[in-house]
Amino acid sequence: MKQLNNIFRISILATLLPFYLSAQNIAPGYEVATWKGFTKAAVTYTFDDNTPNQYSIGIPLFNEFDLQATFYPVINWEPNWEAFNEAAATGHEIASHTVAHRSFNDLSEQEQHNELKNSQEIIQSKIEGEKCLTHAYPFCIPAIEGIVSEYYLAARHCFGQVEKATPDNFFLINAIMVGSEYNIETAEDLIMKADEAVQLGGWCTYVFHGIENDGGYSPVDSLELRKSLQHFDKNRDTYWVATFADVTRYIKQRDAVSISEKKAGKKSIRVEISHTLDNSIYNIPLTFRRIFPNDWKNARVKQGKKVLTSKPVKIGDNLYIEFEAIPNAGEVKINKL
Repeated sequence: MKQLNNIFRISILATLLPFYLSAQNIAPGYEVATWKGFTKAAVTYTFDDNTPNQYSIGIPLFNEFDLQATFYPVINWEPNWEAFNEAAATGHEIASHTVAHRSFNDLSEQEQHNELKNSQEIIQSKIEGEKCLTHAYPFCIPAIEGIVSEYYLAARHCFGQVEKATPDNFFLINAIMVGSEYNIETAEDLIMKADEAVQLGGWCTYVFHGIENDGGYSPVDSLELRKSLQHFDKNRDTYWVATFADVTRYIKQRDAVSISEKKAGKKSIRVEISHTLDNSIYNIPLTFRRIFPNDWKNARVKQGKKVLTSKPVKIGDNLYIEFEAIPNAGEVKINKL
């Protein structure tokens, strides 16, 4: 019963997160989505160790459903850089799992620096346009936090739990080991964990290695992987499937964003959306809502000269315009249609 009460309290906090932010730095009438598109949970697939079927089966499966995953290759284990470049071009993340896959417990501070820094630099040199922003700890043994934070925005642990909407520590983010070595092997198992995240308003990250018989650790069946992707594809209004880096950036931007309404006329509203983070890294769209004035039924939203993705949404008796915008990318104008 105590556990259920804790889950309920966390769920309520996640649901009310936009309103807590409103009380601090969000103009009245606006909300910022906990997750992109006002979905109920974030879901991230991560794949370690660059096993062969990740290239031949995994990446094509994700591309088929237009969903993105994060791949953590080990530099000394001969990654297929051509395949990873193609993956990065379609939105997948290629990030750090060290150079040699050694336990951080066995490394000096200087060796930890070398593993983290060199892995990042090699990935950025091999993958065109890639910013290597996140790290996955080998054997789930963390590096010294002060060192890993010099190079990365976040790092993945594997405590086996769903993460909160805002992690307590971005360098110890919860993730769930899956495959034949664990009790999470089927699409049903994966969906069950994602639905825990829905109940909590949180973030579900999976840790995959091998796919079928490619020699990787704790392999999964490709059919079960496919069925899980089919489910998330059909329920995009519930789950936001995104890379580890994109979810991290969304959270940090969401929690730092400010919305200031500069002018509200009869036919046009001018809005400034900003944060104080590094714009070269924190530059992905957030999702917002603004309640319509009484006589408005629809609107077009622009940021600079760009027409933004938007739609009218009715919630209870209120009508909103829902839109995506990038903080610090120019003034947002909401024009009555």
